[in-house]
Amino acid sequence: MGTRLKILTALVLALTTASARAREQNRAAVAETPRAIGVVCEGGLLMPIAVRGQGAWRSLTDEDKADAGAPLKLTGEAKSLPRDGWRIVPFDLNVSPRALRLEGPGLLDDTSVCADQEGFRTDAPTNARARRPTDFIGIALMGAVTFERVETVQHLPDTSSRRIGTLITPLVQALEAERVEAAPAGKRVPSAGQRARIPVDLDNMWRYRHAGNDWYYFEAQKDYSDELDTGSTFVKGWMVTAVSGADAALMKVRVEVGNMIDAVTLQSHALGVLRVDDRVVWIIDERTYETRRFELVEIPQSQIAPVCVLHAC
Repeated sequence: MGTRLKILTALVLALTTASARAREQNRAAVAETPRAIGVVCEGGLLMPIAVRGQGAWRSLTDEDKADAGAPLKLTGEAKSLPRDGWRIVPFDLNVSPRALRLEGPGLLDDTSVCADQEGFRTDAPTNARARRPTDFIGIALMGAVTFERVETVQHLPDTSSRRIGTLITPLVQALEAERVEAAPAGKRVPSAGQRARIPVDLDNMWRYRHAGNDWYYFEAQKDYSDELDTGSTFVKGWMVTAVSGADAALMKVRVEVGNMIDAVTLQSHALGVLRVDDRVVWIIDERTYETRRFELVEIPQSQIAPVCVLHAC
């Protein structure tokens, strides 16, 4: 009986050890699998955005070296990305996610609607509609990354979004006045009369619920394009409110006052949210008259400021 017990104990220990070793190997395999993201344009061109490794995101384009207005080139790391193992999550809800394959080398495709960055031709579905006003039909993913949509709430469809909307106008007015007062001599900024006359426009606002909080990203402006002696005012920021509460807090904001036409942001769009390593990361497509870049912004579990993990935001 004692011998049988020893044999049984040894067998249980061996199985436990083997199981633990297998779990470790699986975790290591997941960690070693490349995790990358990109956008897929109409026509099927995939524009790589970033890759994640060793706990950080790395850009897959050379925007730091590119000349103003020149198309972005792919980095060496981007050019060596695996051709298989990708999948596309279309914005068109009528088209299902599916596997995606990169075809051929990276190139600047003059026939594509997305000609401001190098990318890869793919076998993307041809029946997926683009998410207007962008030319993107979906998000491309590789590895242990998932994608979720954000709500567009620019038109304030419910009580929560209306509460946030009522805070934005006085916020923009106050931030604009503060920046004008601090502006250096000679900078063309709106006068008090102009500021009182020009309304605040809420250009875009999106919402995503995470860890019991509703996170809002908004973009507002005061358009002084009809005024010859000043630039426009742009305010972009993050506000958060608890799902169960009525208070809202401004968590991060970017303000530009007196911004002339050649450098202003033309359009920004929140494309969605990535879930990776228990983190929530927004993807924002930002275009100016000279260039385009994709920003990644990590949203925390609690009500503290978001963190820009790819490019300034």
